[in-house]
Amino acid sequence: MNAGRTTALMNLAQDLPAAVLASLTGMHVVTAEQWHRRAAPDWSAYLAARRKAGHAPNDPSLT
Repeated sequence: MNAGRTTALMNLAQDLPAAVLASLTGMHVVTAEQWHRRAAPDWSAYLAARRKAGHAPNDPSLT
């Protein structure tokens, strides 16, 4: 797969639900779900930094 196609699929997978991505591209929904998981941002570092900076929400289950 070429770099341009990979980049395009990553961008689509970030913005679209897997079912829509599968429908638009003709790929199997399981494959679209895999692309969606690969493209999803990892929020754990962001959340840890917010917690450390004292910006955590007032939800005791999150601390």
